[in-house]
Amino acid sequence: MRRISYLLFLLVILSSACTNKDETLLDPSTDIPTTQKDIPAFNGQEKFDKAVNFLDSAEHPLAFGSLNYANDLGVSKKVSGFGNQNGDIIKLQQETTYPNGQAETISYYFGPKGMICANRHFVHFSEKTSFCMDTKSYFDKNGAVIYSCKRQSDNEEKLLELPFTSTEKKNFSVLNAMEILNQKGPYATRLQGFMDAASKQFIIVGTKYYNSAIAYDPENKLIKELKNKGDNALQTLLNVSFTEVKESNGFTYQGLLEIKIVPEK
Repeated sequence: MRRISYLLFLLVILSSACTNKDETLLDPSTDIPTTQKDIPAFNGQEKFDKAVNFLDSAEHPLAFGSLNYANDLGVSKKVSGFGNQNGDIIKLQQETTYPNGQAETISYYFGPKGMICANRHFVHFSEKTSFCMDTKSYFDKNGAVIYSCKRQSDNEEKLLELPFTSTEKKNFSVLNAMEILNQKGPYATRLQGFMDAASKQFIIVGTKYYNSAIAYDPENKLIKELKNKGDNALQTLLNVSFTEVKESNGFTYQGLLEIKIVPEK
């Protein structure tokens, strides 16, 4: 009897010890064992994530950016990116802001054979609502979606701590970002006019869809010629290069570096 009591006592102690050990392995914020490794959602996901993390964190030799575009509705767009030593694009980031408190950033990641991943970060903040969401897709060498996942929260800091969960496959097209970057389509740099603001003179380029304002040197020869032509020069297709200028008072604007007329057939 005493031996049975002792065995029962020992089982209770061992059971308690095991329970306490399990509890110490749980993350108090998620109740997930801290030693539990993330299970890949598809074969090879670790390689994809490793490549994306590298493109996000490493220093890259080539950085570039597009003009800042806006339309009459208050929507603004711009694209920035990085290239490798061969001049190949390895990451693009398209930022879009809306007048109602919404904003999205789509990050595109590229490997030797094309886009490998895209992530859309969306936020909507207003007096009545607060919402943010990440949607991510992985792509195979043929450009087909392998897997898509998402996470959402009412707080951006909380969002970064949340795991992604599987969702229906979502395709991402980099076409719009490339049009913005290359001044094509709705973002073509056609002459729309001139304006004065903040003691500077600006040339307005774009289309009926999106425009961009660039400060210029009044002594620029080509701009003088365009201004002398008046309305006859409107819609002239131009190629412009620029730099971002930030003054000591914090005022930031685009400054014209070079401008050329693009011949059209």
